[in-house]
Amino acid sequence: MPDKADVLGAVLATIGFLGSGVYFFLVPGSGSASSGGPGVVGFLILTLPIYPYAAYWTLSIRHALAVPLYKRQALGIGFVILALWGTLGAFVVLPSGQPSPLVAFESFLAFYLLFIVLFYWIDASVLTSRRSDPLLRDTLYWSRIRIPLWVVIITTTLIPFTLLGYIGITSDTTIFNQLGAGTFGGPAISFALNVIINFPVVIPILGIVYLPIIAIRSKWDRSLRRHFEWFALAPLALLWIFFGPFSGTNSLAGDASNGLVLAIAGYALYRSARSLAPINRLQAVESETISVADVGIS
Repeated sequence: MPDKADVLGAVLATIGFLGSGVYFFLVPGSGSASSGGPGVVGFLILTLPIYPYAAYWTLSIRHALAVPLYKRQALGIGFVILALWGTLGAFVVLPSGQPSPLVAFESFLAFYLLFIVLFYWIDASVLTSRRSDPLLRDTLYWSRIRIPLWVVIITTTLIPFTLLGYIGITSDTTIFNQLGAGTFGGPAISFALNVIINFPVVIPILGIVYLPIIAIRSKWDRSLRRHFEWFALAPLALLWIFFGPFSGTNSLAGDASNGLVLAIAGYALYRSARSLAPINRLQAVESETISVADVGIS
């Protein structure tokens, strides 16, 4: 029998998708011409039902869990849900014309925040998977490289923020234009800055390499395996939105496709979090324990 919370999650995702479809039909041209996605109102109609619901369940599950590693895993998926929702919302809200230093700073903030949160979740996932592995295998020497990776990722994140913050304080549009044109400081410095700015691309590459391995090694832990399986739909959804056939277009088919994918991603993230600890089963176990205790006392 389907769980009531799962059915409600599916209903909320469906309501968001159908509601945004009605909005697009009633308000022609309401899509985002820059990304092919929904406008601000359409984005809110589409995502408000399912994404806060998924985040709520994540916090509830984290509170119910007793194992610290699983609590960290639940916290990580909660951060991913909020960061993904906020980042997509930022790209919808921010103007798509000629970027200003403020818009560039906000775009970088949303972009880098999502990647840092993804890295936190990958880190938590590899550590949790190792604890669930009977052989306690260190997947591709993760315990040795995770701290250096954290240092490099934080450093390469602070450098562009420092430059953009300096530009914003001094209103030096010359430096901003040079950064945009790739001529700041000469070829060597521009190349180094380009590498630093694009370094977060390493994070999804790490996910592509590590997540299939830890998903296979978590076969002894059914909940953790289902957690990874449901989560896999979220990055596939992002790939479809940003690199799919409707990327960069503004059409009814593109809006419908991206809206459906966003709704599915929201539900998949909810199920990914829910897989860690189905609350209804925990409540059933607690009820049985109380009943046994009452019998023993009487």
